[in-house]
Formats: sequence, structure tokens, C-alpha cells
Amino acid sequence: MQTSTVHAVKGIGAFGFVKIVAKALALMRVILVAKILSPSDLGIFGIVTLVLALTEVFSETGINIFLIRSEKPLAKYIDTAWIISLLRGFGISLCMAILAYPLSVVFHQESLVWLIFFAASIPVIRGCIHPSIVVLQKELHFRTYSQLRLALSVIENLSMILFVYLLHSVFGLLLGMFVMTVIEMIVSHVISKQPPRLRWSASVAREIFQFAKWFNLSGIFGYLSNNIDDLFVGKMLGTSALGIYQMGYNIAQSSTADVGEVVGGAMFPIQTKHKNTSNYVWRSYIINLSVLILFFLLVYIAVTLYGSWGVTALFGEDWRAVAGILPVLTIALALQGINNITFPLFYIEHHPQKYTVISFIQLVMLGICIYPLITSLGILGASWAILLSRIVVQPVYAYWILRSKSHI
Repeated sequence: MQTSTVHAVKGIGAFGFVKIVAKALALMRVILVAKILSPSDLGIFGIVTLVLALTEVFSETGINIFLIRSEKPLAKYIDTAWIISLLRGFGISLCMAILAYPLSVVFHQESLVWLIFFAASIPVIRGCIHPSIVVLQKELHFRTYSQLRLALSVIENLSMILFVYLLHSVFGLLLGMFVMTVIEMIVSHVISKQPPRLRWSASVAREIFQFAKWFNLSGIFGYLSNNIDDLFVGKMLGTSALGIYQMGYNIAQSSTADVGEVVGGAMFPIQTKHKNTSNYVWRSYIINLSVLILFFLLVYIAVTLYGSWGVTALFGEDWRAVAGILPVLTIALALQGINNITFPLFYIEHHPQKYTVISFIQLVMLGICIYPLITSLGILGASWAILLSRIVVQPVYAYWILRSKSHI
């Protein structure tokens, strides 16, 4: 038990440190970029990344989570998993190319065509990443994994700042993403040493896809419930409003949901390894939940008291409207942060369909209220729609977690 506690502290500490530094770098990037690019420019970038993420999530296989939770040797799965990743990368790229022109018409932005075409190269490179890099998480090598993520974060943010400064264009942000992805792909093969082979195993593929069935559905529902608001804001209110809304969302997410993601990401491989230890998973969950609730309460107080001053001081008067949506988004994404430490328990107990159902409920609630709330309240209405969709699933989470208490 002492060893598992040490692993937990090391994992959360390492992930937390990397996340803090990464968010500090991202904040520095946002501050500098916001002084060069307009809210409309950042709104256009938001649409491009939205398309990239949307096409990725619709083909999500959950290979990394599958490999982490598998109790069999990784060597059995690596070759087939890599081929699946390659095919997925090319498929995503093709889908993005097809969507480029229609989206430029929908959002009345001709530049979206060539920006999306360039961004379509990124999934192909991601598909080449060596799957065995997950061994760093699976075997609890938190220090090495954290160093890698930190280095990639530094490269991505500095590249974005440099290219935006040189080009004075949103294209610089995409170039930064491209550079980071190429380096991540190269590093994954250097670390793994043994190159994957183009060797396909039908039985391994069936095993991966059987797991991916529920993971893919929950990923789609979860992604839509996290991002469909951007589509509505961009279409109904324009790219400038979208840029402001995404700025507020990212600030709230960095201080709440991302914190929960850090804790959940660190605890998942540890809880998986100790799932047969009496009540370890449940006790660790309750401790993490209690600490997060206290932390999120402090964040909300700070945002309420100093949000307006902080936004104008850091980003300037053009971004003042961000302060008006921060309190609502902070509550919504604090609930998301709690969800981020809760849903991994469903994978530990081999019930991924529970998260799929919850994600679907969340999406339905968002779909019901997003249009009328934006129509009446603008970007504040979009923020309230996000909050309501997070509130409605909390009783479902509580019911299933309490029912699972005896098993975890």
C-alpha cells in the first residue's frame, strides 16, 4: 500500500508539474499571440482545430487506454496497433480535405480551405507515432513521461510564438503544431528502439476493436458535448465572438478540468495495477475528489473577485468580454474536472458503456438548450448551456459510482 501511495504522489506530482509549466507556457503564448492576432483570427484557428479534433474523435480506437489496461505483453499488440493508427491517420486526413471547402462556405471564411488542407497533414504524422510509447505510463515511468510531455509542450508553444511573430498570421499556430507532432513521432521511435512491422493479426485487431466499440461512442458523444458549442457560437455569432468564447473556455478549463485530467491521468495506471487491492481504488478516488472540490472552490472565488481585472491586465481591452463568462464556465468545467477522475473507474471495472451513456445524456442536454440560450444571451448563453449539460449528469455519475463501491 505504501508503494502504491508513493506511485500516486509521484505520478500526480510529475503530471501536475508538467501541466502547470505547460499551462504557463500556453498562457504566455496566448498573451503574446493575442497582441498580434485578432479575436477573429483566433476564432478561425479554433474552427481548424475543431475540425481536426472532430475527425479524430469519430475514428478513435482508444489504443493507448487499451494497451495500458491490458494484462498481456505489449509485444503481442504493437504491430497491429501501429497499422490501425496509420490507417486512421490517413482516413482523418482525407475527411478533413473533403470538409475544407464546405466549412469555408458555412463560416464565410475562404482561408479555411488552405488552412484545413495544411492541418490535414498532422493526423498522418500522428498515425506514425510508435504505440509502445505507452509503456512509460503502463510501467509507471512518470519521470521520463513527464520530461517528454514537458519538452514537447515547450517546443510547441515556442514554435507557435515564433511563427506567429514572423508571419503575423494564424498559419503560424498550425506550423507550431506541425513541428511538435513531427518531433513527437521521431522521439516515440527513438524511445521504443524496436521498429514496428507491417504485420497484421486479425485476432488482435478484433480484440482492439471490441474495446474500441464503446470507447469510440463515448469519445464521439464526449467530444460533441465539449465542442458543439463552438460550432454554434461560430455560426450564430461569428469568428470574433468565437475567439472571445474560446479564450474564456480555455482559461476556465486550464484551472479546473485540466487539473482533474492530470489527477485522473496519473491515477488511472496506478489504480489499474492495484484494482485487486482491497478498496484501494475507492479510497484513492474519495481523497482525490475531496482535494479537487476544495481547490475548485478557491479557483471560483478568485475568478469571481479578480477575473475582470486579470483579463484586461493580461490580454487588453479587446478581450474584456471574456470576464463576463468566466464564473459560469469555471463552475461548468470544475464539474468536468470531477468527471475526469470519475469516468476512468468505469474502464477499470470493464464497464466503458457507462461512460458512453453519460456522454450521450450530456450531449442531448446541450443540444436541447444551446440554440435558445445563445439566441437570448449570446456567448453567456453558450456558457450556461455547458453548465446545465454538466449538472444533469452528476446524479448518474453518483449512482453508478456508489453502486460500484464494493467492486473497487
